[in-house]
Amino acid sequence: MNEFMKMDYDASDQIITITKSGLATVSDIIETINETVSFGDKKNCYNFLFNVQNTIETGSFNELYEFHKNLTQVTNLTHEHRCAVIFSPEANKSRTQFYETISFNWGQGIFKVFFQLEEGRTWLKLNKI
Repeated sequence: MNEFMKMDYDASDQIITITKSGLATVSDIIETINETVSFGDKKNCYNFLFNVQNTIETGSFNELYEFHKNLTQVTNLTHEHRCAVIFSPEANKSRTQFYETISFNWGQGIFKVFFQLEEGRTWLKLNKI
């Protein structure tokens, strides 16, 4: 699977959409998030829509658990950011929603998991900073 990443800024809704596909290690995920935060800083935008429907995470359960537990320590995300993460409708829903729960339980409730692009966009519009 070829790796691909694209960022788009929607000035009217104040949302940056990141479309990523291919294999993704935890390091790749951190790098993508940090690039997005940097781009968001330039646009004064804190609302991110991560479309990872065609991405395959390669990290182990423990790596992904630690990543989500320490999200704001290992990335440049802050509590001011809002992230909608769109997984494929075929993704393991309990596993992806578990990521959200881990982050929330460790005081980092800045992202929500969705399986449809429009649901994530709507959530971001309603939860703007």
